[in-house]
Formats: sequence, C-alpha cells, structure tokens
Amino acid sequence: MRENLREVVCLFKDHKTMELAVDELRLSGFEQENISLLADKDTVAHEMGQPYKNVDELEDDPEAPRITYVSTEAIGDLKGGLSAVGLYLGAVIVSAIMVVSSATLTSILFWVILGGFCGGMFGYTTALMINSKYANNMKYQEHHGGILLWVRTLNTEQEVIACKILLNNNAHDVHLHGRLAA
Repeated sequence: MRENLREVVCLFKDHKTMELAVDELRLSGFEQENISLLADKDTVAHEMGQPYKNVDELEDDPEAPRITYVSTEAIGDLKGGLSAVGLYLGAVIVSAIMVVSSATLTSILFWVILGGFCGGMFGYTTALMINSKYANNMKYQEHHGGILLWVRTLNTEQEVIACKILLNNNAHDVHLHGRLAA
C-alpha cells in the first residue's frame, strides 16, 4: 500500500530567494531529503511525454519528476572534491607509469605535475558541467513561471512552519497538497 504524503508546494521568482528559504527550512529541522525541486526540462519532457510551458502546470502533478535540493555550498564542495580526486589520480597514475618505465627523477617529477594538473582540470571541468546543468535548470524554471519547490511535511505543525517560512521568504502560490508515495 502506498502512503499518502502531505507537502507544501510553492514557487520562487529566483534561485537566491529560494536558497534563503531552504536554508531557513533546514535550520528549522526539515531534512534535505524532504525538500525537492522540479527536474530539468529534458527529464520532465521525457517522463511526462511533453515539455511544459509554465511550471505551475506541474506543481500539483504527482507524476512530475523531481530532484532533491542541493545547496550551492554542496556544489562548491563537489567542485573541490572532483578537482582533488582528479589531481591525485592523475599524479598517481602518471608516477606509476614513469617509475615502471625507469624514467629519471626529473622526468618523473615533470610528468607527475603534468598528470596531476590534467587530472585536476578534468575533475574541475566535470564539476563545472554538473554546476552548469543545475544552474541552467534554475534559470529555465525562472523564465517559465518560477522555481518549483516541494517540502514534505510529517504533521500539521510542520505544515504550518513550512508555510510560514516560505511566505516570509517571498514564495508565491504557497499551498498544501497530498500525493502518493513513490
């Protein structure tokens, strides 16, 4: 049996305002996994069978594909982490190859630095692509009615708190609805 979930749903005009509201929700005890956004336009078009013209078409649609909210800070951490892993792996792989090939210490050092740099750039570029996809999704939603946000609530008290926080942070069309759990 699928559980009926209660959610607060709303729209934000811009990403920064939405982030401030989510920060306040998180500080008030809402778990990140209970905060979701509309998936990117390609995912929506694929899963819904057609693109949307305005996000408000999807705010109460239980089939609307979602993504878990990810903060700007977490995306920054991802950039740093992927860069560091790329740097490390590039340096280790190149140094192993150079040691096995009996290269001189000078050439090993050169190739380790070059390998680390290339690996770090690969990691950083990958992180930038992820960040770009997220930012493009936010901009696309902003231009199509606003950023759609859902907050799963566990009880009436949380519903009241979520609504108050969202309204105090300039959310629009704040309302409650139910949907079946996936």
